[in-house]
Amino acid sequence: DMVVVTHGLRWAEERGVDILAKFSRRFVPLIPWQNALSVLAYRSQHATFSGHCDAHGFGFRTEAMAMHVRSWLDYGGLDPIQSSIDVGEYVLVEGVVHQGAGLVQKHACKTARCYEAENPTPANCGGYADWSLLGTNRMTPRAEVLWHESCRPVEYHRALVQYGVRRYSAEDFVDPEGNIHPAM
Repeated sequence: DMVVVTHGLRWAEERGVDILAKFSRRFVPLIPWQNALSVLAYRSQHATFSGHCDAHGFGFRTEAMAMHVRSWLDYGGLDPIQSSIDVGEYVLVEGVVHQGAGLVQKHACKTARCYEAENPTPANCGGYADWSLLGTNRMTPRAEVLWHESCRPVEYHRALVQYGVRRYSAEDFVDPEGNIHPAM
């Protein structure tokens, strides 16, 4: 989960990408999200865009996040992530990536500081602009996205059919590890 951040940022740098958005494979936006993220990035001038989850007490979420590439590379955002990768032990990914966001945010411009003052977040949620696409509870279903903690396999299947892909059944979306529950 953390290697995707390090490799993704380097990939984006090589291609001149300004803002890199990262989605987990089970986080599926059902609405156009790019313009809202662009407006948030412009208004807030933050280097990181994420959300928090009241249900799990996460102050940062990695199933959907976006990063200003240059800021993350120039201001040490990758340092805690690379250190954790190098050690190779289990860590809470959200916590480590949140550390990186905090390091980057120390270099925030005046506009970002003003945005923070006008849009306060809970104490454990600093270092990023709140991206409304995520909501504040990953256990609560949202019409805008599919997420395995709030959606059933039939909902993933229904979205696929709406996009014209009909070769899978709802059963194909049941996670054998139990992360997507067939009956919620």
